[in-house]
Amino acid sequence: MLDQERIDVVSVCVPPEIHADIVRGCADDRGPAAVHCEKPMATSWADCQEMCEACEDAGIELTFNHQIRFGRVYPKAKAMLDDGRIGTLRRIEWADEDLYDSGTHMFDVSAYLTDQCPVEWVIATFDYREENRWFGVHNSNQALAQ
Repeated sequence: MLDQERIDVVSVCVPPEIHADIVRGCADDRGPAAVHCEKPMATSWADCQEMCEACEDAGIELTFNHQIRFGRVYPKAKAMLDDGRIGTLRRIEWADEDLYDSGTHMFDVSAYLTDQCPVEWVIATFDYREENRWFGVHNSNQALAQ
């Protein structure tokens, strides 16, 4: 399709194990202006890095859908932080059933609430006492991050 049409945006909505191949395949001179990839981004850290590097080298915007930050509670909390009504944010703590898929939203909300402020430290743990595979990849049973 990229050979035959001038595509503005490619939306990658396939199982995660082939995200990296598709994103890298879009990152050349015939590629789109942007690639929007569903989460989880990929099944390995190496694939995630390669996807970012390939798109950056090709001048292609690589995006992911993090819509949770637009829910009712988070913009209200952000406004209260910004105008000082609830003091200074010093720590964010959250738990989620899994980090691999839905947990990514909590990382995004954390970045949103802190204006993408660089992280000073992170402590996190996850439980994997029972096998729990999502999209064919090992996933936590429960996770906690601060």
